[in-house]
Amino acid sequence: MISGVTKKGLIIFFSTLALLFILTLPIFPSSLARPATIKVMADNVHQKAIKDYSKGKLRNVTLKKEDGKSIIEVKNPASSSTYTSPTIQSDIPFTDVGIHWKDGRKKVLPNSEPQESAQFFIRTSKDQTQWTAWQPVEVDSSESPDHVQSNEVFGNLIYADHDKYLQYKVAFSGETKEAQFHDVSVTFLNSEDGKQVAAKEKTSFASLLYTKANAAINRPNIVSRSQWKADEELRYVKDSQTGEKREDWPRQYIPKMTHLAIHHTDTPNSDPDPAARVRSIYYYHAKTKGWGDIAYNAIIGSDGKIYEGRKGKDGEVLTTGVVGGHTYSFNHTTFGVAVMGDYQNKSLPSKMRSSLIDLLAYEADIHGIDPLGKTNVVRNYEYNDPNVPKVDTNVPNLQGHKDFPRTSTSCPGGKLHADLGNIRHDVKDALDEDTHVRIIDNNDRKYTFYVGTWPNSTSIKGYYKKNYQPNGKGTGKARFTWKFNPSETGVYKVSIRYTSASDRASNAPYTVTYADGKYTKSINQKKSGGKWIELGTFNFAKGKQGTVQLTDKANGYVIADAVRFEYLPSAIISDNAHSSSQSKGKWVFSSNVKNYYGTNYQYNGKGTGLATFTWNFNIAESGNYKVYARYQSYKDRGTNSPYRIDYEGGSKIKEVNQRINGGKWVYLGTYPYTGGKDYKVTLSDKANGFVIADAIRLIKK
Repeated sequence: MISGVTKKGLIIFFSTLALLFILTLPIFPSSLARPATIKVMADNVHQKAIKDYSKGKLRNVTLKKEDGKSIIEVKNPASSSTYTSPTIQSDIPFTDVGIHWKDGRKKVLPNSEPQESAQFFIRTSKDQTQWTAWQPVEVDSSESPDHVQSNEVFGNLIYADHDKYLQYKVAFSGETKEAQFHDVSVTFLNSEDGKQVAAKEKTSFASLLYTKANAAINRPNIVSRSQWKADEELRYVKDSQTGEKREDWPRQYIPKMTHLAIHHTDTPNSDPDPAARVRSIYYYHAKTKGWGDIAYNAIIGSDGKIYEGRKGKDGEVLTTGVVGGHTYSFNHTTFGVAVMGDYQNKSLPSKMRSSLIDLLAYEADIHGIDPLGKTNVVRNYEYNDPNVPKVDTNVPNLQGHKDFPRTSTSCPGGKLHADLGNIRHDVKDALDEDTHVRIIDNNDRKYTFYVGTWPNSTSIKGYYKKNYQPNGKGTGKARFTWKFNPSETGVYKVSIRYTSASDRASNAPYTVTYADGKYTKSINQKKSGGKWIELGTFNFAKGKQGTVQLTDKANGYVIADAVRFEYLPSAIISDNAHSSSQSKGKWVFSSNVKNYYGTNYQYNGKGTGLATFTWNFNIAESGNYKVYARYQSYKDRGTNSPYRIDYEGGSKIKEVNQRINGGKWVYLGTYPYTGGKDYKVTLSDKANGFVIADAIRLIKK
C-alpha cells in the first residue's frame, strides 16, 4: 500500500514528466510548428564577352579585350560619352533589380565614388513599348560588413512593378580616359510571388514561450524575421572542405554599442508591401553581394513598423549587440537602422519617424548612449585595413551614415539628414520620459501658449530643438506659458533654457505655479545661455496642471525656449501649510517677505523653546538624505534658529542664521533614514530673534 506522501510525490513526478514532454512537442497546426517562409525568385544576367555589349549603342566609347576582360572605355575624354545596353529580358517578372559591375580604372583616387567616372542609369518595361524614365543607380560603397572586401561595385536596389525587360545606360564623366568598366551583372528579384514553404526548424511550445518572454519590456513592437517570412537558408553556404552547410557570415555579439547610425534604403517611398521589400534587400545583401545576411540591424517600413534585420541569437528577436554590416569599419560599435524609402528630397513620414525615435531610444537606453554626446570609436578587435585607425575621436553618438569618418555617400538623404538635430533631441526626450524627465519646448503648441508678439528666431545658437522666441522689454502684458501635467505626485526639479546675448534681460521673470503655490525667480539671460538653469524644486500633484510663465516685464529681451521638469522620486518637500505639519504655541501666518515656498510662512518670537513647529514625513526608500530648510530673511530674525533633525539612530540640532540666505534652500546636513519609517524636523523658538517656519526638503544622495 502506498502512503499519502508517496502518492503525492509520484503525482508531482509524473506531472513534471508530462509537462516536459508537452514542452518539447511541436505546436499544431503544422503551420505554426513550421513558420512559413517565402522563397525570393531570382534571375541573374552576366555580361562578360564582347558580343554581350556589341549590340548596344556606343557613343564615343570603344570595346576592347584586355587581360581576358571585355572592357568599355572612353575614346575621347573631351567629348560626351555614353553606352546604352541592348534590351535584357528576365526569366521572371521582377519586383526589384540591382545592377553591379567592376570598375576598370587603372587608378582609383582615395574616397572616390564609382559614379565620379561612370554613372549608371536603368529603365524597365513590361512590353518593350512603355518604358519607365531613366533612373540613376545610387552606389553606397561604405555600406558593408567589415570582413568583406570586393572589387565589384553594387548599385542600390531599384523597384520595378513586375516588369520583364531592362536597359542600362552609362554616362562617362569624360575627365579621364581611364573611365572604364567591365563584367556587368543584372540581378532580377521577385520577393512577392515566390513559393511559400515551411521553415525547416520546428517551433516547440517552450521556444514560443521563450520568444514571448524575450519580447523585451519597454521595447517597441518588432516584426520578427519569421513574421516577415525570411528564408533562413539564404544565410548558409556549403563548406568546400566538408560539404556541410555553415553560416556564410557567422554571428558576433558586442556587449556594449557606443553609436547609432541612420540609413535610408533608397527604395520607393510609400511602399505598398514593405515586408516584400525587406525580403528583397535581404536576398540582395546575403546572396548577390555575398554578405550572408541583411546588413541593417533593423528597418523601419513604410507602414511605420519596425522590421528585425540581422539575425541574432536563435529564439530571440532583435538580439542586443549583434554585429551588423551597415557602416564599414564602424559595425562593431554601432547599431544601424534603415528607413525604407528615399529621403533626399522628401521628409520622413510621421509614423516612420515616430518608430525611428522609439527604436533609437530603446537602443540608446540599453547601451547607455547619450544621443546628444560624442564618443571615441575604439576598435578593440582584429581588422585588416591600414586606412582605418585604431581610434576615431569625438564621433557624434547618433548620426547619419554620411557623417561617419571616411564615408562617401549621400545616405540617409538630404532632407532626413537636415532633421538629425531634432531627431537627437527627440530621442533624448524619449529617454528622459522613461527617467521621469519631461521637456516642453517653445514649439510644442499642445503644452505652450503666449500672449503678445513672440517671433521664432535662430540667430543665437544654443537653443533647444528648432528655435527660440524672443520678446522685447515691456510692462508684463506679453506672456509665454509652458503647461505641465505631472505623471506622478511628488517633487520635481524645474529648469529653463534660453540663449544669451548682450541685449538680453538681466532680470527675466519666471513664475512657477505648483501644487502648493507660486514662486517667481529673476534670471540673468545675458549669461549661461544654452544650458539648463534651475529655478528650484517644487511639489506637483498628478491631475493638477502646473505652469511656468515668462513675462516681458524686464530690462531687456526675454527668451522663451524650453522648460525641463525632472521628477525626483526619493525627494520630499514638506511645507508649513501641509496637513502633516504640527505646531505648539503661537505661530502666525504671514506673506510679508517674499520668496516663501507655497502660499505663506509662519513665525514666532524668541522664547524658551516651548513653542515648536514640526514637519513630519515618511521615508519611502532607505538611504542617506540631504536635508534643507527654507525661510524668509529679515533683520529681526534669529541668528541661532535651532532645527532638530531626527534620523535613523539619533538626532542633531543645527542652528541657522535666518537673517541671511532667505528664499533659498539652506543645507542642514546629510543623515541616514530607513524606508517605511516616519521621521521629523522640529524648529523651536529658543533663539535670539523671530524664527520662521516655511518648508523642509529632503533629497536622497
